[in-house]
Amino acid sequence: MELKTFDEAGIKATLTDAYNQLGGNTEHGGHRYDIPTLFNYNAFLAISDGATTKVGTLTSPEDRFVGWKSVNGEKGYDKDCVRTLDILIEGLFPKSHLLGLIQNGLFFIKDKNNEPVKIMAQYHQYFGVLKSMASITKAKKPVGNGKAGIVWHTQGSGKSFSMVMLAHRLLQAPELNVPTIVLLTDRIDLDDQLYKTFCSARDYLRADPVIVNSRSDLVKKL
Repeated sequence: MELKTFDEAGIKATLTDAYNQLGGNTEHGGHRYDIPTLFNYNAFLAISDGATTKVGTLTSPEDRFVGWKSVNGEKGYDKDCVRTLDILIEGLFPKSHLLGLIQNGLFFIKDKNNEPVKIMAQYHQYFGVLKSMASITKAKKPVGNGKAGIVWHTQGSGKSFSMVMLAHRLLQAPELNVPTIVLLTDRIDLDDQLYKTFCSARDYLRADPVIVNSRSDLVKKL
């Protein structure tokens, strides 16, 4: 965590300065260059000027650092919140939340240049997946009715990664006995996108995704 002052007269005290001081998505600058072994086992990075607080990973560009806006899954704070650092600490650093994130909310994919990119669950993904797991477990037949519910996402909120993280938890849950997961989309481009995302995260999932081309093909592969 790199902390700066929110004093407008401060020298090199902006969030951008904090981001660059931690390395700025490169191994050739900041603390990552000066003391690289400090980052060998790094899970995620946090930057704050006291008014704005954001988290990201070693491979995150600055615009992918985002706020952790919730303590226990309640609605996230708005732009006028003055407790952003407190909420980050209270929402991300309790033992159960921190270990849950490290175990289930961090994974690697490959970018278009085949370079590893570290993905970290955002607060709405972390808590959304937890609530989804609770609902799925409760709805599991024969005790439940098999209807776990719907998770609603806005455009650009990371629904593909939410699906990957939920699939990971479902596959690891002993009570579900390694379930078969079927993803149904309504667009070919979305189908291709999801398949590529899941394939890129196969080490995290510990499973190899399979693409299906028709109803009969689905029945055959099931």
